[in-house]
Amino acid sequence: MKTLTRQPRRKRAEPTDALTCRSCGDEVKRPDPSRDESVIIRAEMPLGMSLTSDRPVPFGEEKVTRCDECADRRARAAELLAAHPRVRRAHGSVALDRLDAALAALDLGGFRGRKVPASLTNTDAALLDLIDALAPVGAAATWSVTRTASGARWGHVSSERAADARTAIRDLVARRAEVPMPFAPPGSLADGTQVLGGCLLCGRESLTVKPSEAAAAWGDLVRVNVAGIGGRTRPEPVTGYICPKCRESVAKVGVPGLPAIQRAVLAHFGYELRRGYDLNMTTLRGWAALPVGTEPNRAPWQHLDLDKLARKFKRWESEAYLRRLDA
Repeated sequence: MKTLTRQPRRKRAEPTDALTCRSCGDEVKRPDPSRDESVIIRAEMPLGMSLTSDRPVPFGEEKVTRCDECADRRARAAELLAAHPRVRRAHGSVALDRLDAALAALDLGGFRGRKVPASLTNTDAALLDLIDALAPVGAAATWSVTRTASGARWGHVSSERAADARTAIRDLVARRAEVPMPFAPPGSLADGTQVLGGCLLCGRESLTVKPSEAAAAWGDLVRVNVAGIGGRTRPEPVTGYICPKCRESVAKVGVPGLPAIQRAVLAHFGYELRRGYDLNMTTLRGWAALPVGTEPNRAPWQHLDLDKLARKFKRWESEAYLRRLDA
């Protein structure tokens, strides 16, 4: 009698064309050919070898793809940029890569697809903040950067780097939820140096900013000789801060003097001086040039006769000395 023996079932052959997702590191067993890409792999420099034009670093290429989730995320980034052209212009040709990297950081932190808070993507300002805060995080976590063993989505990312991503996301969400508030300049220094309580030029007493931005909003501490901003000579310079609007004018002129004040006052009224003209505006002076103890201004340049300046600038505009900034 013939004995029948059961043959072991053959395992189904795994596909041999599997590729790694260049973003999350997941193995894609049946990749979409339209998503195939190649990444450059540079060899490690041999010990003692230096870069020279006649001895380039050897490199190769590795074929990769994008998984469905990462492809959908990149498509979402393209849609957001199409809806927010100002963001695309701000970042130019790398806008898509940077926004995709920022969304990848959210993906790594557990926020993907519909789980991404709308407050992080619904305005130009929100998208710009998102890119600034998270694009470096997402770019550093990309598999094509590390090319370490994965086995699952983001499996190549260390627990420390994943924790950093979650922290960056929490910080960003907290900043977006902040309500702007008025913040006066930082107070006097620990060594007893008196710091004036308003912008040294326009005299404004506060900046309305988010609490997390307050420390940086006033910029760096500066010292100014009051004779250079329209005041009488004093033995010592004054110490304080210059608001962002006035800093723009100082940056264009070079020093916080009367030319910067003239430019800042004109900009306050929406004007700029036409090329080739020069105006004698000797009545202008910075707030810090006023007598010691003068209270800061509740609004910029209140220590000047703003009504008189408005009439003068209107006349100079009609005489073609000035032009509108938005013209």
